[in-house]
Amino acid sequence: MRRNREIYDQKVWIEGFKYIFTSMNLGLLLSATALMLGTIRLKGPQGYEPFIGPLIHILKTMPEHAQEYHYYMTPCPWL
Repeated sequence: MRRNREIYDQKVWIEGFKYIFTSMNLGLLLSATALMLGTIRLKGPQGYEPFIGPLIHILKTMPEHAQEYHYYMTPCPWL
């Protein structure tokens, strides 16, 4: 997307993010979060407001899902 911004269709990408953020696969969540932050930096935050609640929920439930991803007693700090 950084090289070819014409591939970005906000409606399609937001639908994809909605599906991805229902997963508890930490690798997928980490990648999707980085991609979402990149799109927000390039295109702005408009339309991404509905993800605030689900992302907060993911962060709240992280300790019970991230047993193998502890770093200095913190579950998945890079997410």
